[in-house]
Amino acid sequence: MSYLRFENISKAYNGNPVLDEIDFRVEAGDKIGLIGRNGAGKSTLFRIITGEVTADDGVIDKMKRVRIAALSQLPDVPADKTLHDIVLEHFQDFLDMEKKLANMEQRIGEGDEAILEEYGHLQEQFTLMDGYGFRSRIKRVLCGLGFLESEFVIAFKALSGGQRTRLMLALVLLADADLLLLDEPENHLDLQAREWLESFLKDWPHALVIISHDRQMLNTVVNRIVEVERGGVRGYKGNFDTFMKEKQRQIEGCEGRRWRRRLGNA
Repeated sequence: MSYLRFENISKAYNGNPVLDEIDFRVEAGDKIGLIGRNGAGKSTLFRIITGEVTADDGVIDKMKRVRIAALSQLPDVPADKTLHDIVLEHFQDFLDMEKKLANMEQRIGEGDEAILEEYGHLQEQFTLMDGYGFRSRIKRVLCGLGFLESEFVIAFKALSGGQRTRLMLALVLLADADLLLLDEPENHLDLQAREWLESFLKDWPHALVIISHDRQMLNTVVNRIVEVERGGVRGYKGNFDTFMKEKQRQIEGCEGRRWRRRLGNA
């Protein structure tokens, strides 16, 4: 199942081509490491996927209703709103269902048995959505990314730049998404938080594309490498070490062919 498919996508800035008729796809279960030199076009590729940037040419085919989560700027929030409340806002559906269930439980406790069936259906839906576990998931992700529980009540205005970056990452990891887009998510994480993130992404049950310079993360998490180079892309099966071995084999093969040609012309 293809979540996303690019065919002959091109993008140039001020007449300078960044992506030149590339083909790229993301399938269910893909965990792709997107690599390349700075300025090669990795971030442009991300922004085309999210719709922030429009391709000059080519065809983009996205699966209907595919849910994509990407690192982005935090929306405007009141300066005094706490870190935990900012995260909770992204679970408003769960909060509304919690409140409705609590009200119904109170009515049942007061003898209103007419709503028992409705209550049962709502409770079943809430359970299937893992509504009883969302608060634990929030705690797990925030603590995994290096926040202390005592920091959950810190006002947004008091968060450092690094803490805000980790908060944005937490919102992406907590999203109910089919495809995660992560651009250097290891930034502002200490070693322990990096190791936690590697484990989280390794166990992530859906697709992801990650831009990273962290070799350990690319070896632990991804099952495909896509290299962006000279306006084109090329895919390799396996993690980063597997990619490096294949890349070296290709280089040696090219050098060997050039050497044999030189010998033939001598």
